[in-house]
Amino acid sequence: MKIIRSLLMLIASAVLAGCAAMNESECRVGDWYGAGLRDGQQGEQSRIAEYADACGKLGIAPILADYQAGRQQGLRSYCQPENAYRLGRRGASYGNVCAPELQRAFLREYERGYQRYSLERDIQTQENKIAAAKRERKKLEEHIAKAESTEERRKLLRQLNQLDHEQSSAYRELNRLQLQLVQ
Repeated sequence: MKIIRSLLMLIASAVLAGCAAMNESECRVGDWYGAGLRDGQQGEQSRIAEYADACGKLGIAPILADYQAGRQQGLRSYCQPENAYRLGRRGASYGNVCAPELQRAFLREYERGYQRYSLERDIQTQENKIAAAKRERKKLEEHIAKAESTEERRKLLRQLNQLDHEQSSAYRELNRLQLQLVQ
């Protein structure tokens, strides 16, 4: 029991350590420009307060100007239309971090990518519905073959009919979505 508890404590501390904004080594190196650059390239809101809190415990204060310069450089990279499209295609969220002069083009491409992501996600949903309906159809057919009474068989046939209707609807929706995807 003690071994399991110790193991759980070790795992918990490792997880919590991974949540820290910066570790001691990063605080001591003090690459504030690099930290800002990474945050900007990832489209993060400013994390300087988190870094100040984490490093302040070690008596180290971040250099705000270096962090901001790095973050602005990173955001110039992040806020490019090509990146916006990729983010949208992944279904990633956008934190409204781009400068106004870059935002219009960014949002246009982000929306274009997100629409494609949504279509592909919806196509996958319809394909999953169709596959589930096929599995359910097989089960119903087996039950129909084993039905002991006419009433039971009729009930199962009504369920099969309803399933066929749902599957047909899913195929129609799938075709509609696939047409949208190629346009």
